[in-house]
Parts: sequence; structure tokens; C-alpha cells
Amino acid sequence: DQEGVVENSSLQRLTGRLNVEHTALDDRLKLGINLTSSYLEDETAPISDNSGFEGDLLGGALSANPTRPVTDANGDFIQSADFYNPAALLAFIEDNTFTNRTLANLNASFRLAEGLNIRTNVGFDQASSERRIDYFPQLVFEPTGRGNVLQRRLSNKLFETFLTYDKEISSGFNFGGLLGYSYQQFFNTGFDITKVGFGSSVVDPSYAPNTTINSTVTTGGFAEINELQSYFGRVNLDYDNKYLLTVTVRADGSTRFGENNKYGVFPAAAFGWKISEEAFMQDNGVFDELKLRASYGLTGNQEIPNQVAQANYVQTAGGGVAIERVPNPDLKWETNEQFNVGFDYSILQGRIYGSLDYFYRTTSDLLIRSVPVAPAPGAEFWDNLDADVINEGVEFAVNGYIVDNANFSWDVGVNLTAIDNTVENLVLSRILTGGLNGQGLSGVNAQIITNGEALNSFFGPEFAGFDENGNQTFFTSEGTTTTDANEAEQRILGSPFPDMIYGFNNSFKFGDFTASLFFKGQVGGNIYNNTANALLTRSALGQSRNTTVDQASVGEAYNSTLVASSRFVEDASFLRLQNAQIGWNFGATGIDWLRGGRIFITAQNLFTITDYTGFDPEVNVNKEVDGVPSVNIDYTAYPRARTFLLGASFNLQ
Repeated sequence: DQEGVVENSSLQRLTGRLNVEHTALDDRLKLGINLTSSYLEDETAPISDNSGFEGDLLGGALSANPTRPVTDANGDFIQSADFYNPAALLAFIEDNTFTNRTLANLNASFRLAEGLNIRTNVGFDQASSERRIDYFPQLVFEPTGRGNVLQRRLSNKLFETFLTYDKEISSGFNFGGLLGYSYQQFFNTGFDITKVGFGSSVVDPSYAPNTTINSTVTTGGFAEINELQSYFGRVNLDYDNKYLLTVTVRADGSTRFGENNKYGVFPAAAFGWKISEEAFMQDNGVFDELKLRASYGLTGNQEIPNQVAQANYVQTAGGGVAIERVPNPDLKWETNEQFNVGFDYSILQGRIYGSLDYFYRTTSDLLIRSVPVAPAPGAEFWDNLDADVINEGVEFAVNGYIVDNANFSWDVGVNLTAIDNTVENLVLSRILTGGLNGQGLSGVNAQIITNGEALNSFFGPEFAGFDENGNQTFFTSEGTTTTDANEAEQRILGSPFPDMIYGFNNSFKFGDFTASLFFKGQVGGNIYNNTANALLTRSALGQSRNTTVDQASVGEAYNSTLVASSRFVEDASFLRLQNAQIGWNFGATGIDWLRGGRIFITAQNLFTITDYTGFDPEVNVNKEVDGVPSVNIDYTAYPRARTFLLGASFNLQ
């Protein structure tokens, strides 16, 4: 039973699990059954990622005039067409989801001969849910009331079987092989019913039409199926525990792709060399262990909606038929090609150890939704984008025992990752995404995909300050300034990706007491503060709305229009104390049935150091445009919780 940090958000869950294992035929046959069943009640607050200037719950709370009463003299909530009172939203919107889910897995393995085994898994995942959203007639924007019931049923099936063979070919030379087959089926069906017009302050749970008032009932439904079939194999070779080679290949077929390209073939290979095992490395005086790793491989991505390669038709108002989605029989897998080389090392008798890696990854044939020029302008069309996204970087990790004795120990771990992201070979001049919300911001996009820049770079006019009249000014291509954003030069304003992400952990032990601190953070990268752009400017005061204290002295006019620009592109660097724990391990207590145990306190998200003016620099609200994803745009995002946990474990006699 978990309450959210926002009113009317909660989760209740009841789960049961059963595991059964059995062996037979002199342990040659092993059978297993895993069964999990759960029931969830999920209450959702009225928070949206695309609300207008009237605001959702969080937007309304941020912009609400603090001198304006919540209710009038009669106790009724004060609302208007441009102010959705957040207290009224909580009182008159109910959004609850009830879900039953059962997962079952049956597995069997049989040893055919020495080193030769066959294993089969059969899995089922069944879920059904009902979501009910009621907007009561007391709301200013729903004067007659509205109710929605959404029912969903998901049925997923899995069958996989694979044969493994392990054998020592000769002294020091080991072989391992695997051949397998996998089939998955995903079936999703749903039914929706919506009623508008209740004629009272109560939402009728029957949703039956009311003939005495102008009420309407609409229904809809869908059913879709997706299948994934895979053939795969792997060979492992190990010579003298020094030279390791793994080669894999898999062929994956998905019904999400066009008839001509349902299957993709994805090979990979990895090589390892334990250099420290070589004779010339013995007594080297530096490394206790040193291993070289190198790998190359292809992987596929099929994360697109079902059936998008097929045509879709809709009935027009006049009774005709129009094409809504143009088919693409050539739609194929998005492919990631990656090369990696690195070292694992250990020095000073194992007191310091870690790894160093270099990677180069190219993503090609990106899956994207577009709008065709012909034969059906305005229809939906899914295609593979002719472009490459390059991710190049290094990863470094080091761990060490700073102090290690009987009474006190101190362990430290640090990891760093630096990545450079670039778009290359894009045949189009640009693709826009990152749609913003707010009064005057409809149809404005804050991100661009273009050659030579990071994927989803921020894009728009560069803010140059305010003129003597309090108007916003922007740089032109000639280096001058203008108050008209449409005349300003459109520039790259920053990257959503950090220059470096890092984490470091400290673990302490003092007698029976332990403590740990884990920090995470990033250097560089930007975030677009759509919340500030839409709600927290000087113009909000001109509309009798709340804003931040600094807006009283920014020099902006009260009637300044809302413009998307570099003004709201902020540095996303931060340092967060992600997790901290203090514990006490105790031994014999003198109580017959208690041998010992542990008591601990854990805290998460204790503090964050950042220059970002929003709630959290680690947010990513969905601001896609025409199916093109967005990255690092903040708009009235649900805040991150700070949590504390007190726990205990006991060892019984």
C-alpha cells in the first residue's frame, strides 16, 4: 500500500508466488513450475504531459494566484475557463485502474548424454484491467460531466527450446555450443465507452443514455496481435583458460515489419585474452590480473506499434472510405552495430581493480513515422530513416579497498562514462520534434534532428536579453538583435546528452556497524524547461497568475509574449545522493531462538546539487511529434520522491 507524493495518487498491490521443482530418472530430468498472481489498484492524479495554459494539477498549482481564495463564501470551488483550480481537479476527477495479472512458467530439462542437454520453457502472461475516469459536472470545463471506461486484456505466450553441448576436446581446450528456437505471441484487445452529459452532480456508473437531456454515448474497440520468432546459436571456445572466443548468430522475425523484410540476421563475436596468465606476465610487478576484451556485433530493434507496415482505412463522414495509413512492405529492423574493446585489471594484490572500455555504436535504418507527399497526403507512413546515429565513448571503472583491517574497512568505487552523440548521413535537411505546450506555444518544436549535431538537439532563436521596453530580443544571422522571434536566426541551442555521467560509492564497516553512500551525477547536457516557458514568466503576473520570485526583477514587460528560445534551455548538470544506508549487525543475543540479525535505515534521493531551476534535472516528459521521440523536455513532471526505509532481518535458531 503506497501513497504517492501527489494527492489522489496511490498503488495497492497484492501478490502471491509459488515455485515447484522436481527431479526424476536419476536426476536426468528436471521439472519446474513458477506461478505468480497479482491484483493492483492504481489511483492516478490528473497530471498530463500536454496540458494547455489552463494547467493540469501540477501546472495549476504552480500558476495559481496565492491571493485568490480556493472556495467562495458558499464553499464552492472558484474556477474559470482559464484557471482549472487544482483543488477542484482533485475533488471532481476520479481515475482508478484495477488489474489482475497471472504469470506462469513451465520448464523441463533432460540430460541426453554426458554434456548434452535439452531444455524447454513454456510461459503464459495473462492480464486484464479496467480503467475508469470520471469528470464530475462541477468542473468548469465539463459542465455536463463525462465518464470513460477502458477495458484491456493482454495475453502473451512464450515457447522456447534449446540444446546445449559442453565438452573438453583435449587437455585445456573446452567447447560449448547452443542451438535454440523461440516463439512469442502478444495479443492485445480493448474496449472503450465514453458518455458525455449526466445532467446532475453525480456520474452514473451504468453509463446508460439519458433521454431527458442531451447525452451521448460513444464506443470503440480494437484487437491486435504481434508475433516474434527467433532462431539462434552460440559457440564458446576456451583454450587453457587464457583465450576465450564466443560467436553467436540469431535470426529474428517480427510481424511488425513489412512482408519483404520480416526477418533480420544479427551476428556477434567476442574475444577475451587473459594476458596475466601468459608466462611473460608472471612476476611483472604491476598487474595481478589483466584481461583484454574485444567484441563486435549487430542487434535489432522492433519497438514500433503493431501493424504499422499495413494499410489502414477509416470511414469518412460522408460514408466513404479514406486511407489513414499507407502500407510499407519494405519496412525493416532498426540495426545497432557496435564495436567494443577494453581491459579488466587488478593490481596491489587485488586491492584495486576495475575496467576500461572504448565503444563505437552506429544505429541505422531508424524506425520513424512520417507523412507521405503522395499518394495520400496527410496519412501516416512508417519508414526506415536513411541516417546514422553515432555514439562513441569510453567507460572507466575503478574499485579499491582503501582500508581493510579487522576493526575498520573502507571501500570506494568510481565509474565514469563519456559519450559523443552525432547524426550523420541524414538525407533530409532536418526533422523537428519536441512539441511544446502552453499559451502561444502550440505547434512550436524545440528539438531538431540534423547532420553533424547530436540527436534531438535543442533548436530555436537565441535569447539576447530585454530591450528598454521590456521586450525579449533575439540574435539575427547578421549579429544584430530583433524583438521578432520569426526574424531571428534559428540556431542549435544545446544537446540533451551529457558530456559525462558518473557515480561513486563509499562503503564503511566499523565493528558491527556498516554505512554506504552512493552518489550519481552528470556533467553537461541540457534540458528544456517548458514549465518555466509556459507558466513561470513575468507575463504570468500580467495575467494575475503566480510565478517565481526572480521574475519581479528580470526587466521583462508584463505583456511579454511567450516565445520558445535559449532562455529556457538550462544546464542539466547535477550531483545527487541517490542512496545512503546505515546498519548494525548483531550476533548472539542470549535469546534461545535468536542467533543474530541486522537493523538498517535506508534513504533515497536525499539531496541534489544543480543549477537547474525546475524540480529535477532527470526528467523526460513525452513531447514526441508525429512519432519522432523527444529527449529532456520538462513540463509539469511528476516530482521524484525522497524515501526513508527502516528494516530488520533476523536469523532464527
